[in-house]
Amino acid sequence: MRNLVRAGPDVYPGAKLVQMPNGSKHIIPSGNSEIALARRLAISNRLAVPQPELHSGTPMIVHRHMEDGDFLVMNRQPTLHKPSIQAHRVRTIRALGAKTLRLHYAICKAYNADFDGDEMNGHFPQTYQAKAEIAHLAAVPYQYLAPKDGSPLGGLIQDHVIAAVKLTIRDRFFNEDEYLDLVYSGLYASVAEDSCVPDAILIPPAILKPSRLWTGKQVVSTLLMNIVPAGLPQLNAYLAGRRTKVELWAGAPFAVARILSDVDLVIVGGYFASGLLDKAHIGSASGGMVHCFYEAYGPYAASQLLSGISRVADRFLKITSFSMSLADIMLSDKADRDRRRRFRVGFISSHACVPNLGSENGSELRHKFCTQFCCLRFEKGMQTLGLCAFADAFGLTADTLTEENVKHLYRLAHFAPKTDEVFGDKMAALDRAVKDRIKHSQDAVCDAVIPSGLYVPFPANSLQLMVHVGAKGGMVNAQQMSVALGQIELEGRRVPLMLSGRSLPSFQPYDVRPRAGGMCTHRFLTSMPPQELFFHSMAGRDGLVDTACKTSRSGYLQRSLIKHLEDLSVHYDGTVRDSGGSVIQFRYGDDGLDVCQSTFLKPEGFHFFAENAELLARRWRCPLDPELYRKLTEQNPLPPELASKVDEVAVRRLTVSVEPNFYFESLKIITVFKVPPGEPVGLLAAQSLGEPSTQMTLNTFHFAGRGEMNVTLGIPRLREVLMAGSAVIATPCMEVPILPTSEAKSRAEHIAREMYRLRLAEVIKLPLSVEVDYSSDSCSLTFNLLSPSAYRSRTNVGTRRIMHFLERVLFVDLSKRLTQELKDQGKSRDEVNTSSTFLYC
Repeated sequence: MRNLVRAGPDVYPGAKLVQMPNGSKHIIPSGNSEIALARRLAISNRLAVPQPELHSGTPMIVHRHMEDGDFLVMNRQPTLHKPSIQAHRVRTIRALGAKTLRLHYAICKAYNADFDGDEMNGHFPQTYQAKAEIAHLAAVPYQYLAPKDGSPLGGLIQDHVIAAVKLTIRDRFFNEDEYLDLVYSGLYASVAEDSCVPDAILIPPAILKPSRLWTGKQVVSTLLMNIVPAGLPQLNAYLAGRRTKVELWAGAPFAVARILSDVDLVIVGGYFASGLLDKAHIGSASGGMVHCFYEAYGPYAASQLLSGISRVADRFLKITSFSMSLADIMLSDKADRDRRRRFRVGFISSHACVPNLGSENGSELRHKFCTQFCCLRFEKGMQTLGLCAFADAFGLTADTLTEENVKHLYRLAHFAPKTDEVFGDKMAALDRAVKDRIKHSQDAVCDAVIPSGLYVPFPANSLQLMVHVGAKGGMVNAQQMSVALGQIELEGRRVPLMLSGRSLPSFQPYDVRPRAGGMCTHRFLTSMPPQELFFHSMAGRDGLVDTACKTSRSGYLQRSLIKHLEDLSVHYDGTVRDSGGSVIQFRYGDDGLDVCQSTFLKPEGFHFFAENAELLARRWRCPLDPELYRKLTEQNPLPPELASKVDEVAVRRLTVSVEPNFYFESLKIITVFKVPPGEPVGLLAAQSLGEPSTQMTLNTFHFAGRGEMNVTLGIPRLREVLMAGSAVIATPCMEVPILPTSEAKSRAEHIAREMYRLRLAEVIKLPLSVEVDYSSDSCSLTFNLLSPSAYRSRTNVGTRRIMHFLERVLFVDLSKRLTQELKDQGKSRDEVNTSSTFLYC
């Protein structure tokens, strides 16, 4: 401390001030003048001198500079959940001009941070008590699991994932120098920098002749074996591949494709035998290799494994580069021709989805429309698709699908208010019908040409490698580059129309073609016309506006939840109570287990326990102190004789293969898994609901193939449940589990069709036929029903039930309303005559 004071505030490491026992603070002077040097020397000499006149017993406090190894509490706002505040060990940067905070990639997800100018808060603990608390409660290794559901938050991203996959692929070999270089890169941080790795476990080479070669998997195996804490067995794990699919690997299929595809990760005794280290194993994913390592060896071992793999990945990228070229998004000539053909055939054959247009008259009508409005074969297909979707949404047949009807009905639906019973939802129905058919056609094209039709196959294709291993991007990005942009959606709907009936001035008014509604058939690879570029820009702007608007809504929602639940905590009797002592829950979560401690206590995690039984037994086994056992028996309310008999019965109920002492060992493990008393579970629950709400972008969710089924989700649904509390749900929806039988799906669909709410507008032909006879002062209203095939896929209601409803309900109610309306206009009873005549065709 004397040396720090003598160095002063300008030299690192140094000190800024000294606090005396009486509370006074002496600022250490800066500079190299003789007076400053003398004052710093005088202050440093007083540090070890006892001063009884200044409140004896209170030490002098030196406010020094932060040094390597100190803990620093970091926080990035908004603080959405507990892992938004974590304690890091400091590593000072001595480079001149380095004034930025540097964080490891693995913890970016916890902070929701990136490196585009983000700012963070740093809090340096001032007492040893605070330092001990944050070291054992808030340190980064202890924040690996999210308190929401126990899923991992820490994980490698982007370049590290790509490097780990390319490192562990089967055709990767290293000579002895490269192998030792990679191993040292991953292990040197575990020891002092000025010494070599002591007694490192090295693996014999996989190939001996003609030269000694090690595989990339052996590099990872060496890391695993050396990071395992001393005295514990090596890891065993069999993890089925979840990210990289078997179908991606090029070449002829084998008899057992999964065994030869290298997608399943297998670790035997710490030896990495098979698999790829993709995002499912080293990223923030449940049940991966790092997650298993955390469960087996604890948080600090898992943290060292992530650090070691990241250093090996960095070093490996210096040996071999990774880049993406234009060839990665190009299709072969055959696939490109197949893409154009499938788009054209898919659009032209879309009329098969509408039985009403399957007749000869329908074919002639389609030909008439296509020759009148379109000149290219591709545009003919798009025109056909638009007509089919329009006929399905408006209930038209080949007889009523005329140019005048299409324009007229489109205009009525465009200007109709949402409260209109006939045309209020026709625009939404048209959007759903068009999107369903476009999705069907586009999915068929994408499945046919990606990835089998790419010019560079997987895994040599860098873009496909990034997408499928989880490093960056998704299949939508790859499809937009190579196939088509697809349907542009704004707030879940197609591009809206202007008052003129056009989406853009370059289209005809009330154009039924999908292109006029935002369908983009071009791709980034070969450019796009101005209309599609403008539609694409509209979608980007819509995303920015949605992000800005949802921030305030989700922020207020989380604040409301926190203020209502912040006083709920777990008490020593296992109950959840509020600040007044009222019981909210008799046992936290109905089982009293901590979510982060019991992530593997699920059926899919039991095989991991079985494979590592000895390892877990050594980690959790602890000697029982006789004095502690006496205290536990004194607290037992049962007499010793009765308690022993109860234990015998409980042990006998276990399987025969389980040893009797396993019962007591399992009780000790469950005690470790229990939630600790004092845990603010109300605050955790509020944060667990509020934090995901910031990621919600869609207000509604559309069921694939079910255009009429839209349910409210996202922030509006949360506000409806938590803040409105209404008994009437805006869009009721329920999930009913069904037994796994051969007829389960068909019966469930039959029940769903029975419960479907069929409206009159879905079964009658539009427009209605109205005839007025002025000579007899009478009016005739004719209802023409659609063919049952138009609504048979949605409901089980037949023509007889519809006619029964019209005769017994609709026409009776209509007659009463007309009679009352005429009476209100002053007509006498003799002048009012309403009758219903039914003509069945």
